[in-house]
Amino acid sequence: LVAPWIYDENIVVPFGVTLMGQCDADTPCDPNNPCVRKRLTTDLDPNDPLPLASEILGIGRGSVVSIGFGNATTVLDGFTIRGGNAPEGAGLWINESPTICNNTIMNNSAVGTSTTVGVGGGIFIAGNPMIMDNFIRDNTVVSGQGGGIAIVAGSPTITRNEIMGNSAMTATDGFFGYGGAIAILGGAGRPVVTSNVIKGNRADQGGGAIDIYLSEPIIAGNTIIENEAGLTRQDVGHGGGIEIVGDTNPDVQIEPLIINNIILNNRARIAGGGIDVLRGRPFFRNNNLFGNLPDNFKGKNPPAASDGNLSVDPNITSSTQEPGPLFPHVDAGNNGLVEMDPDVSTDPNVIGDRRVTEGSDLGDLDLAGRPRSLDGNGDGMALSDIGAFEWVEAGTPAFDLDRDGVVTLADNCPASYNPAQTDTDVDQVGNACDNCLNLYNPASDCDEM
Repeated sequence: LVAPWIYDENIVVPFGVTLMGQCDADTPCDPNNPCVRKRLTTDLDPNDPLPLASEILGIGRGSVVSIGFGNATTVLDGFTIRGGNAPEGAGLWINESPTICNNTIMNNSAVGTSTTVGVGGGIFIAGNPMIMDNFIRDNTVVSGQGGGIAIVAGSPTITRNEIMGNSAMTATDGFFGYGGAIAILGGAGRPVVTSNVIKGNRADQGGGAIDIYLSEPIIAGNTIIENEAGLTRQDVGHGGGIEIVGDTNPDVQIEPLIINNIILNNRARIAGGGIDVLRGRPFFRNNNLFGNLPDNFKGKNPPAASDGNLSVDPNITSSTQEPGPLFPHVDAGNNGLVEMDPDVSTDPNVIGDRRVTEGSDLGDLDLAGRPRSLDGNGDGMALSDIGAFEWVEAGTPAFDLDRDGVVTLADNCPASYNPAQTDTDVDQVGNACDNCLNLYNPASDCDEM
């Protein structure tokens, strides 16, 4: 357990340990129960001050935190990781399968050269880690790929993160600059990127939010908004939201799955403001591409309406990206088994005779901690919504005002986040909102008792 402080060092995490930061009276830590959602205060506004943290401040060279072979059971929970400078994984370098949760990974920089590619400004992944409930923001890669995250091998799960303001920049010679938020490279297995908000990232060359290169990830249930690809001085920029680049051999087709995403108000200088498919045969199902410039889609075989894809204003709240009252995607996603046509020659959107369990790929919770999937429209059938959040109307049994996983009707502090529902004086008013923790006062102030 690590107390709030600034620790000026680069660290190599020992095998099989659980490291928990920001452990004090306000944010108690239980090493037997790490990765409790929202243990630390987080929101979607990058301008808000961060809470006092256990901060690991890089010493200006090398990865701030390195997790290597043999660390499959390692947990890193509750740190701010910043100030790294390395060719690979300036903030966090991972070559195993740890769990990374409740961290803020920010202001790290991976820099390549004319002969060496920079990879992963925030996080470098060559394994199968679980990356969940983190802030990943304002990281940079120069002459490389993956401003926020670069996946070069393995099949990691990237879920319920807020990935914002990261950049993949080209050098003056125009070398690289792909995947502002996430770059998924050819050595990767089947990464899953789900229930994230990916906002305000940029790439000079392509893939303002996500660059998929010779790989087949599952991109499911994300809100991908206001990302940008392009560089004026070099007249480049494809795929403001997602860029997909497959093999030059037409007989070798990559088949990424793009499912249940909101792709909104992204911009590319050349083409594919929402999605640009330069080569490949992606499978699109139940996506909303809206307001992207200069176009929502560029490439062969655009997302078909018959597969549930559409282009309508999603009516999400600008500050949080959550659904508003006019949200059109309630129970509009797909979380069942999708049967793929075995004859790929008849439909360019199918991927052979495989079956994909879309529901499991969306994970158990949305970004707000609500279960996937909810019956948001009250028709008796629970289906996933499109985007990173499930919509629940206020006043319905499934509504959870404070997003702590306890529905409002059963919550002892309905407006205060308290997933444990601790109630020391057993007055049915939880500690999180009780003005007298040790005095039974279900309806009165302490002064009146």
